Amino acid sequence: MAAHTYCSGYVTNVHVHSGYAALCGRYGRRLRDLQYRYKDPATGYWHGGLVVADPVGHRNATRLFDHP
Repeated sequence: MAAHTYCSGYVTNVHVHSGYAALCGRYGRRLRDLQYRYKDPATGYWHGGLVVADPVGHRNATRLFDHP
């Protein structure tokens, strides 16, 4: 799911296959709901859950869960 979401358009190899889009659609929201996240009352920022480092496209983890 991550390879399809964050590497499509940048990498063309066995790890980025259009068929993986179906996995994102099928499991993305369920995976999002399994995260443990909490809001820091002092700062108001959310913490926890899945973290993504995307230095090329500068996208966060939300893209993984809501990818079409």
